[in-house]
Amino acid sequence: MAETQIADVITPELFTPATIELSAVLSEFWQSGVIDTDPQFAAIATGAGKTIDMPFWQDLSGSSQIVTDTDTLTTQKISMVSDAAQIHERAGAWSDNDLAGILSGSDPAKVVEQRVGNWWSIDMQTMLIASLKGVFSTAGMSGNINDIYLPSGSTFTDANYLNGSTFIDSKAKLGDAGNKLVAIAMHSSVEANLRKNDLIDFYPDSEGKLTIGTFQGLRVIVDDGMTVEVINSANVYTTYLFGLGAIAFGVGRKDNPIRGGFGTWETEFGRVPLAGQNVFINRRRMILHPRGIKWLGVNQAKSSPTNAELQDSANWLRVYTTKNVRIVRVRHNIDLSI
Repeated sequence: MAETQIADVITPELFTPATIELSAVLSEFWQSGVIDTDPQFAAIATGAGKTIDMPFWQDLSGSSQIVTDTDTLTTQKISMVSDAAQIHERAGAWSDNDLAGILSGSDPAKVVEQRVGNWWSIDMQTMLIASLKGVFSTAGMSGNINDIYLPSGSTFTDANYLNGSTFIDSKAKLGDAGNKLVAIAMHSSVEANLRKNDLIDFYPDSEGKLTIGTFQGLRVIVDDGMTVEVINSANVYTTYLFGLGAIAFGVGRKDNPIRGGFGTWETEFGRVPLAGQNVFINRRRMILHPRGIKWLGVNQAKSSPTNAELQDSANWLRVYTTKNVRIVRVRHNIDLSI
């Protein structure tokens, strides 16, 4: 395939807003309302810098005062606290060989076009789960944690499993903000166990198919990237409850042309003619940030953190109050007797 043919099959327009929109459609996190896609975040990600401040006002506190004709009212200060988010710069690169396309009878470039949205969807969910691991490893998040797994030397009871009763206890971690929960993310083994107990309800999607699962009214997100640990000789599963807009997300626009190449910084194409090889690069500059947990980046080697660095508790600091973080972590066992 000549370079001009690549341009005819795949153009930057197919991969700039298109891949962003497709990966959002494919991800259950985005569909559930967990992700806040305010255009402001995209604008911030478009700007310069590696981290951005996200200031917010704390709730008003104190009590009302008595009005008299002799006393002066006492003023109280409005406090501002700064959240901070890391701007991630990530990319995927793929290549195909002319001969492979000829032998397969299909167009490799078209395959990339069809699958890159799904690839980003999976990759961003992996990044998000890595961030949550780091966030909930910090001491400051203890108020948003409900660990109900089997204690050492004990026997399993319903109190160790995720069910209606333990869900209520977990929801209560957010106080009155618990009513704003919209989704629950779990490992497939947890979802299967809940289905065996008839605790998952299914509702029709846009095509009328019963594919949208809910648990206690929350949309179920199934992802096997959820942590599974062995504690006290038993598997312990991590499940997250999310409130509306708990995660801030925005993709910056960097569509400036590549000097000496074809395409833009976001979507670049190349060719190695002597090898008969075509190259496609798709880059993203984005915010994907748990709201209310400040990114410190004290253990960050490069300009953008790796997934391992996102899991490092030293890189995070809670700055919102417990109920305003809008995420609860539950660690629990599953009932193997059914």
